[in-house]
Amino acid sequence: TDPEEVQLHTWLRYQGESIRRGSMPHKRIETLNASHPLMWDRIAKWLHPDFLFQRQVLQLANVVERINRIPRASKDELDDEARHQGYWLHNIYHRAGTLTQDKLELLRAAHPLIAKRVDAWSTPNKSMVVWTSHCDTLQSFLRINNRLPRCGISKQETSLHKWMYRQQQNAASLSAYQIAQLRSAGPLLADRLNQWLDPAAQWKCRCNELGMFMKHNNQLPRSNHLSEKTLALWLQRQDARELSAEQVELLRSCHPLVAYKIDRLLSHAPTITTLFEAQCEALSSFVRKHSRPPKNTNIDERPLARWLSRQKKRLRTLTPRQLARLRGTHPMIADMLIEWSLPQDKQWSAKYGQLAAFVKAHQRAPRHSGNDPNDKILAR
Repeated sequence: TDPEEVQLHTWLRYQGESIRRGSMPHKRIETLNASHPLMWDRIAKWLHPDFLFQRQVLQLANVVERINRIPRASKDELDDEARHQGYWLHNIYHRAGTLTQDKLELLRAAHPLIAKRVDAWSTPNKSMVVWTSHCDTLQSFLRINNRLPRCGISKQETSLHKWMYRQQQNAASLSAYQIAQLRSAGPLLADRLNQWLDPAAQWKCRCNELGMFMKHNNQLPRSNHLSEKTLALWLQRQDARELSAEQVELLRSCHPLVAYKIDRLLSHAPTITTLFEAQCEALSSFVRKHSRPPKNTNIDERPLARWLSRQKKRLRTLTPRQLARLRGTHPMIADMLIEWSLPQDKQWSAKYGQLAAFVKAHQRAPRHSGNDPNDKILAR
């Protein structure tokens, strides 16, 4: 897999989450939409989860009207478009139990032959039986542990956590039966389900909490006070440039002090791009001067070293422009980026190859006291 493609995929997924939450500004959505004709379908799906389903139903109805029968999900179906629609309808059948009532009614209304086929799906299918079993297991876990499952505790709990995460991803397409089952599993899951169905609900709840705090204390929450720390850190994470116009106004309405803080961010704060550029320039100057990356053990170099370490951790979320800028700081940094993008076993193999090439060229092991920067890096 191309590392750059993986990074782009991760970045695009985050844009989708931002659009679904309603936190992406309209102008940024327009820019994303204009980047390529294929983006229109993807953005439409993020904004209106049922859009692609409605379009697919319309295409299926047109095929049924044309061939006067339900298309087959088989290679024997010679008509390419009919075969494509047949496979789609076959896949829909296997998840019919998870379809909302509105979607089922949309299928029934599309064509009488489709309605007849949908009515034949009334027998519970295997996928719905499996889903119900997972939901019952989750309900038992909540009753025993009084908390939501976490990843990495045990194999069974990790499996439950991943299943619950899939329900979050598909929250917009959960049927009324599934929503009722999840709500009945317990208050913890019911609260989490409300957040899935209305992504902005949690943000609004926290904003109301900030408003109440400001009304009673008439000062911003402080991170060095235990009772105020959670609210203070939440407020620090609110980047006014990334919030929608409605969210900005809700924050400003909390208190004049909050409004002042937001207005300062909007008018004076440097952009993320400017900060990233400044750090890249500082890194470029440092490596050109010292012929090595900054060290965390040196107090003067530590801020730059920690910033570079953070870029390694968020490598998959960096934009192509940021990656290109970081790669252009210095050839040594470009090599580090290539190494970071490799899996752990390939990183070791790449370093082993560099070591073998060094020994072959110099007929000795690398030394910490060597003048060549690669000498020191390989020695470590």
